Amino acid sequence: MSLLAWVVWLLPQVVLPRAPDLYAMRHDEVELERLATRLGPSRLLLIAAAGNKGQRVAALRGLSLSGARHPELAASALLPLSDLLEQTREKEVQEAAVEAASHLCQGIGRGLPSGDEVGGDELPRAAAAFLRLAGDAALAPPLRGHLVEAAVALPGGLARAPELLALARGQDPVVRDAALAGLGGLFGRIGEPEGEGLSSLARGEDAALAAAAVAVLCEVSAARPQPSWAERARSLAAPQSGLSLEDRQRLGGCLRRLGTSADRALLSALRGPRQRPAKERR
Repeated sequence: MSLLAWVVWLLPQVVLPRAPDLYAMRHDEVELERLATRLGPSRLLLIAAAGNKGQRVAALRGLSLSGARHPELAASALLPLSDLLEQTREKEVQEAAVEAASHLCQGIGRGLPSGDEVGGDELPRAAAAFLRLAGDAALAPPLRGHLVEAAVALPGGLARAPELLALARGQDPVVRDAALAGLGGLFGRIGEPEGEGLSSLARGEDAALAAAAVAVLCEVSAARPQPSWAERARSLAAPQSGLSLEDRQRLGGCLRRLGTSADRALLSALRGPRQRPAKERR
């Protein structure tokens, strides 16, 4: 036997963690992250697609912990995660997959600010896939809202205005608010041309949606307020708008920034009557 063959034979064989190992460490984040990092995204995703439910959840949580620290590797896992979400209807697996998508997108957004370091079209396709899934009624609304947030967290404004507008016009308030926040981010970065969609919602006939949109506009445009938004905020916050108190209270920040005596009076009315101390009521 040659010297090289002897060296190879004497070297310890590398044994990778298995699905049961991940499951055994599911409550130990430090050890789970270590095992997940050794396996890498591709093997974790294989377990997430083919293991039993407990192993699948453990693999996805491991991917979430490990991938958030390695944005270059995390980018390759996003599209398979979207495929997994389309194919599974197990609640625990869906939750773990959405959590992984959220953590990976946030890690990519922090680690790759421009997105230039990631070649190909993986990130744009992932953003589009997550927004498409956010419109899937088969997923619970909180999960759909987190998918919107995941897409928005990707670098370079990959979550586009038309998709966000469609989600904002939907019926679920959790998804709507996440989409409005995404539109607010676009407006804050590039101004009115792309943010025109947000302004159109503020002017629209759906008063509850308009109030939510105006609240976002006021928040992201404090340095360049528009008179039209101010008047829209005042009209929607007034009792005559017919909106619920909760919807009107969204505009409290807007009224506070406007700051006139009339705005302060309207803001005070939104807070409701002060409760007298118990001693005074007796």
